[in-house]
Amino acid sequence: MSDRTRISRTTQEQETILRNHILNRLEQMTIPQQKYSVLAFCRLIHHPKPISLSDFKEMVRRQSKISASRYRRRHGLPPFFYQDLVSFYHMITDQDITDTSMSLFQEPYILSHVSSFLPYDPSIRQLSRTTYHFMTPDNILRNTPELSFDSQNITQSQFRYLIEKLPLMQSLRVLNLTNAKLRDYPNECRAFLQLLHESTRFLPHLRELYLGNNELELVGIQLPPQLRVLDLSHNIVSKDFERLCVHSISQMSHLRVLDLSYNLLHDRDCEILSEQFPHLPSLQSLNISSNFISSGHRAIALRIHHLRSLTELRCNRTQMTRRCVNELCQQIRAHHCPQLQVLELARCDIGNSSFRSILSIRKELSHLRVLNLSKNRITEIDSFLRILPRFRYMTHCDLSENRIQTFSVPLFIRGIEQIPGLIEIRISRNPLSLPIYNQVAHYYMNMDNDILLIHY
Repeated sequence: MSDRTRISRTTQEQETILRNHILNRLEQMTIPQQKYSVLAFCRLIHHPKPISLSDFKEMVRRQSKISASRYRRRHGLPPFFYQDLVSFYHMITDQDITDTSMSLFQEPYILSHVSSFLPYDPSIRQLSRTTYHFMTPDNILRNTPELSFDSQNITQSQFRYLIEKLPLMQSLRVLNLTNAKLRDYPNECRAFLQLLHESTRFLPHLRELYLGNNELELVGIQLPPQLRVLDLSHNIVSKDFERLCVHSISQMSHLRVLDLSYNLLHDRDCEILSEQFPHLPSLQSLNISSNFISSGHRAIALRIHHLRSLTELRCNRTQMTRRCVNELCQQIRAHHCPQLQVLELARCDIGNSSFRSILSIRKELSHLRVLNLSKNRITEIDSFLRILPRFRYMTHCDLSENRIQTFSVPLFIRGIEQIPGLIEIRISRNPLSLPIYNQVAHYYMNMDNDILLIHY
């Protein structure tokens, strides 16, 4: 009796034959790509919108990879390799497979069989929401250096599985959960943060941790000391910030990037953070933008000389007093910080007096590449335009949304033409007088757009 005759009898016999057929084919596989095609197919079966057999056959009939890609996007399917699906289709289509029998691929022992035959592929450098799921084999997890859910809402089952499998990821160097909506699962969040507290033992190579934009209440958290990059932006760390600084940040002697923007920090929190500066000799980028800081900048300014490697300072959307700006400039001048390359003080209530203080340290800012002073109260920029050529490494300058009404257009043109690497200078949304506006517009229309872009 032929297999096709038996399959037509009962669903149970059909499933038994198909199950054995799949297992036999798995045993016969010798090419790793064939094994990964099974994984790709199982990935489709477990998707929230499972693919039907008719859709699968229609997809394989398409000869163009572009057509298959369009089909995937239209039906909301996860990414797949077209050739993987084709090879797997030809591998199993000698049996009469129906939509009902496709549910076999959800059986645990079939999945475990698939996983056991999948070798570690060194070409897999990153797992994401579409490639990481509950059937990802352990040997891949152990050797994966990066796990990223950036801007992808993690499901509760994926989050639980991540907590379960994180101790296995011994080679993990980058863990990116930015904007993964972790706040939707409070119980799992507590377990995850507790796991991070113990991660030094099983994640010795973790170097970059991104938890931004999750609105987490990071109370009692302790982070691994070997981190190089720490992104805690758009969370709530102010409730237990002193403990976070004393027990975690102060231990990160190799930390290079620290992002604490949008965290409800206050002046006292800034003072606590500045006390840790002597323990952060490798810090290159500090972002404390969009916090409730006014006089706290003074503590940052007085201890900024401890950050000997600092190249980027971002304090946007904070109330920076004239005294704080002056003390910051004095510290930069006194301790010679020529390595500062990015200075962002947008929406800091900076007026002409504070602007002149910043220009007074032009020698110390000789390597500045990015200057952002937008959304302030600056009205006079001629003194800046006179010394603009001295910022020979500058690529971006933003003076938009200030109160600039007039300036010397010849100085403006001479300044920007003497900086070979200048890409963009913004003076938009200023109450410029009509003659100034027309002169800048005329220059803009006749300049080489490939060299410089001016927003006016």
